[in-house]
Amino acid sequence: MKIAIVITSLEVGGAEKTVIDTAKLLNKKCRIKLFVIRRNYDSIYDREALKRGIDVTYFGDFLPVFNPFVFLRLRKAMNRFRPDIIHSHLKAADYIYFYRLFGRGDFIWLHTVHTIPQVDSGFIRRLLYRPLYNRKHVKLIAVSDNIKSKLVSLYPRSDITVINNGVDTMTFNYEPVAHPHVTVCHVGRFVPVKNHGYLIAEFRKVLKTYPEAKLILIGAGRLKPKILKYIRRHRMNGNVQLIDCTAKVDYYLKRADIFVLPSLYEGFPLALLEAMACGLIVITSDWGKEVIAHGKNGFIIENKPNRLYMEITAVIDNIRNLEAVRTEAVKTARKFSLKKSAAEILRFYSRVIDDQTGDYNRMS
Repeated sequence: MKIAIVITSLEVGGAEKTVIDTAKLLNKKCRIKLFVIRRNYDSIYDREALKRGIDVTYFGDFLPVFNPFVFLRLRKAMNRFRPDIIHSHLKAADYIYFYRLFGRGDFIWLHTVHTIPQVDSGFIRRLLYRPLYNRKHVKLIAVSDNIKSKLVSLYPRSDITVINNGVDTMTFNYEPVAHPHVTVCHVGRFVPVKNHGYLIAEFRKVLKTYPEAKLILIGAGRLKPKILKYIRRHRMNGNVQLIDCTAKVDYYLKRADIFVLPSLYEGFPLALLEAMACGLIVITSDWGKEVIAHGKNGFIIENKPNRLYMEITAVIDNIRNLEAVRTEAVKTARKFSLKKSAAEILRFYSRVIDDQTGDYNRMS
């Protein structure tokens, strides 16, 4: 079974981490080749792919739109590899759309939707893909039931399977340790959807009640200088630590007590699962209802002024009595282990190939 996985880049993000983590586990069970539309950025995931012996081809695209020259190189590489399945992620799907038109047609096309469909594909793309989805020429994988429900509303006759992202519970695990000061942590790209402006403004209020509290922000992105400027202007340097993209996220999570993720929207974030696996008290905005039962394994807030501040301070006030919440968070995360997720994907690959073989047999 030959699988071509196609993704825009291996810069740091949830989809990219999912691709690398899954490819590491499946690489010995089937022949996997990773096609990356952009260049090797030498990110932690680029380096991990090299370290784990994953076969990667980079096409070095530098345009923000579809690049016909990259497509010609990808078509040549695909024709040489001749995969049974092409599994696309993010906007790399555009190249497979044209490969289906102007390349080989005897492959099964799977596409994983990592976020809300309106972000995964813009209006024009949705018009192009709608006939393919509704006629089941592309089999969709949704990372959550919520994403599936949104896909169904757009493509009511599409073929959608839910396979949740998986967390490496061997690396991300709970090690009970008392910390001298309460530490809040956030992991995510510095982009508008992650809502860093709201987070840092609410944490500033926390410092008025708990001046020794700490905040760790892990990630990179275009809004990072703006957040850093806010931190300096309000003299929060001694309380807020900014960490660039790192392969040691577990190290920082295990030194924190609370994890916050007040995103405007999410798919099925690995960062949340990793924090829960490490036994942190998690606070999310209301998209987290699919994973978080308020008060049982974490807390849910509305992204309104003072709500995050009030929830963080309430947790700090009562932190010694929240061990049951930590325990439930760990239990929840273990239900979404990376091994389980990879096994589901492998079974899905085998099933769609068996289904197609059966179809051909019935047609003959």
